[in-house]
Amino acid sequence: MADTLTARLLDRRTIEKAYPLVRNIVPGMTAARWTRFVRPILVPRSPDWPRGVMTIQNVAGYILSLFAFEVRADLHESRIFYMDHIMIPDLPGRATIWASTIGAAERLAEMNGCRAIRAEFRGGSERSDRDLLTSLESSGYSLAGVRAFKRLEVISGSGSAGDGSDLASHELAAAQDQMVLLGRKSARERVVSFILMLSDSATRHGRQGDPVFPAMSRSDIADYLGLTTETVSRTVTLLKKQALIELPDEKRIRLSRMSALREIAEGF
Repeated sequence: MADTLTARLLDRRTIEKAYPLVRNIVPGMTAARWTRFVRPILVPRSPDWPRGVMTIQNVAGYILSLFAFEVRADLHESRIFYMDHIMIPDLPGRATIWASTIGAAERLAEMNGCRAIRAEFRGGSERSDRDLLTSLESSGYSLAGVRAFKRLEVISGSGSAGDGSDLASHELAAAQDQMVLLGRKSARERVVSFILMLSDSATRHGRQGDPVFPAMSRSDIADYLGLTTETVSRTVTLLKKQALIELPDEKRIRLSRMSALREIAEGF
């Protein structure tokens, strides 16, 4: 089961997709209340201090667990990764789901340069689960009531010391890419960064990076980037007029001036 689980950031398009899990964990939670709660967390802010909701999904795309997170300034640790609203259903294979969940959190914390991670289980809307806390304690976390704390090792690209090795690092890298895209970049920078992200992803997987084949509609791309469909279409048209890209057909984007595109993505 572990090798079929992937970490994905929740976005505006998948809020409803998470509702069955939320309703299972929080009886009486309405879809409207869940949406009102989670939407502000998904609002883009500085990529230096990201926040969001991370999910663990199976191969069919069903959300098996989730947690809210944010990177905070800390007097002692400089940067700390804070996670709460942790939702893990009581299902067969729960230990594996939890291992993937905490592994994703630790990897994301390391990618954001955090020196420590703090997890909080609340006794209100979320259950305080002793089994999960106990498993954290055995993984090097210090417990304090319904809170768990762990100081991370020196940041490196080798992954965390937790049990999340089953999560491919490129999945979390893609999640990190999205947080950067939704930060302080302009619409033009976001669209160009998105195109380059698809190209780089194809190359990492041994495929041709040019032309790019977006497997999303313009409206889906707009949702992903936090833009309107009109803005995405207008930006793509402008890039074509500037001879930065070519559009042989609706399914392909050819990268005509790669160096110029990378400069745009970097904000130059």
